[in-house]
Amino acid sequence: VTLLLEVAERLFAENGVEAVSLSRIVDEGGQRNRSALHYHFGSRAGIVLQLLHMRLRHINAIRHQYLDQLEQKAQADDVRAIIHATTRALFEVVQKEDWGIYYVQVLAQTTLSPALRGVDGVDPGVRDGLQRTLALIGKALPDIPAATLRQRFTFMTDMVIFSLARVLRESGKKGVTTTLLTQLVDFSTAGIASPIKGRAKR
Repeated sequence: VTLLLEVAERLFAENGVEAVSLSRIVDEGGQRNRSALHYHFGSRAGIVLQLLHMRLRHINAIRHQYLDQLEQKAQADDVRAIIHATTRALFEVVQKEDWGIYYVQVLAQTTLSPALRGVDGVDPGVRDGLQRTLALIGKALPDIPAATLRQRFTFMTDMVIFSLARVLRESGKKGVTTTLLTQLVDFSTAGIASPIKGRAKR
């Protein structure tokens, strides 16, 4: 099962999630049983969902580790430090794991794919590091309404994912540098913490 997911991830990243036939995944995964993919995952969306679960579980653990370190250092009220910690987790995966480059490309595609808009059944337990990040930012920025903060956080995460996907497509792993991380964190911090003009504080 894991092998099929890894093959699907690579093919989706290289060719596009909606352009890869399920039979090709079965063939390149060395499966003799042509119905193996449908048996284990049910559909293309099912493959993507299981792939997200597998990768998010790994990234989530790293994200919690960095957030734990922030709290131990009494930096959990530093917005830039919080954003750096959560973004660094994704960067670390891209830099250290062979599958990191594929995962980011697939993640960027699933965000916009009409056929995969229904892939919303990801277990909250494999992404609660992001919820913890948002909660910490909310405590550090009490003057920004919660709804506005959630929207800005979505903007931020999308920007990081799409920016990373672009860099990886154009430059490969060599483009994923400390300088890029710093730029994305600085940009994200400015957007998240920007004062709301013409609106009352909550």
